[in-house]
Amino acid sequence: MVADECECLLERRALRALPEQYHQASLSDFPEETLREIYAWAADPRQGLVVFGLAGRGKTYLAAAICRSMILIRKRALFRRAFQFFSEARHALSSSEEETVFANYTTPHYLLLDDLEIGHSDFERRFLLELIDRQLGHLRPTCITTNLTLAQIGQQLDERVGSRLSEFRWIHLDGPDLRQFPKTDSPMIIEITDQMRTKVAGEIAEFCGVGAQP
Repeated sequence: MVADECECLLERRALRALPEQYHQASLSDFPEETLREIYAWAADPRQGLVVFGLAGRGKTYLAAAICRSMILIRKRALFRRAFQFFSEARHALSSSEEETVFANYTTPHYLLLDDLEIGHSDFERRFLLELIDRQLGHLRPTCITTNLTLAQIGQQLDERVGSRLSEFRWIHLDGPDLRQFPKTDSPMIIEITDQMRTKVAGEIAEFCGVGAQP
């Protein structure tokens, strides 16, 4: 009974951490090649991870699945859209609450920042650079999703950000635009059983070394 209650608590925590659209996101929905890349990163996640590819290839879904898997094995993980981070950065500038924003993003062990784009102000780029530097300095794993290549990030977003991200592990998601398929026909989304999800969570736990407190 205690174990069941604990699992329910972790599941509720995962639901609160993710947009409703991704409540059931699972690493089991991805092919073995992608999973091998994720497991390699999980073996030493301090390296950082960038998931990139064209729109509709499953980048956000993958980041949500990583977040959910980490929470289910009692790791603290934060999933946020990059737009939300920059919105909070702008508010912090006017209210002198920069450290509060950084604390919110760097306290969880895993940070998953979704949909990094170009077109940000100098202040926002500096804020992003500071966040990445703090994550790297404290050896906290960071996963970023983007439509941009490393060259585009360096040339169109910020050369310093590009330099930091060049040291991350990069995973390219390609294939068709999944949003053009009904969910039941999608080449990636398949029916997943609880047993399969448990298996994937167990494999992630093996790499991460379960034992950290929730």
